[in-house]
Amino acid sequence: MFRTDSLRTLVLAGALCMAFAGCGEGKFPVRPATGKVLCSGRPVGIGSISFTPVGDPGSMESGKPAMGTLRPDGTFTLTTNDRFDGAIVGKHSVRYFGPEDEDSDEPSVAEGSAEEKAKIAERQKQKKEQQKMLCVQKGEIIVEVKNDGVNDFTIELTSGGPG
Repeated sequence: MFRTDSLRTLVLAGALCMAFAGCGEGKFPVRPATGKVLCSGRPVGIGSISFTPVGDPGSMESGKPAMGTLRPDGTFTLTTNDRFDGAIVGKHSVRYFGPEDEDSDEPSVAEGSAEEKAKIAERQKQKKEQQKMLCVQKGEIIVEVKNDGVNDFTIELTSGGPG
């Protein structure tokens, strides 16, 4: 009898916790969000993008940012809590992180002979300079993730020097 009562109490307590907690979304509801990053009308297939919630004036809380990695066709799917779950409902400040903002796949300059180090350092310097001249974000981009409907965004970058 003790086991049945304990099990019943445990199930009831779990049901009450779920009822008071809602549907698991917490304070900030998340909706699926996708998009494409373009530069002069062409897909940007390298880098990543972040959507940072813009809180209400005076509010200390706005929620967790969403991140997405660009695919070769320029598309992305945002992740906030779980893989590809989307972004928090509301306005977001968008930021593009190009290859110059990300870690290089090349060996570090500290590895190899003096000649190899010099070559690696020069290649890294040239790569960063070329990447900075490709596509950049100029100015702030604000988008709104809606609770209802499709959240598919096109983010347009500018070709040419640093922003």
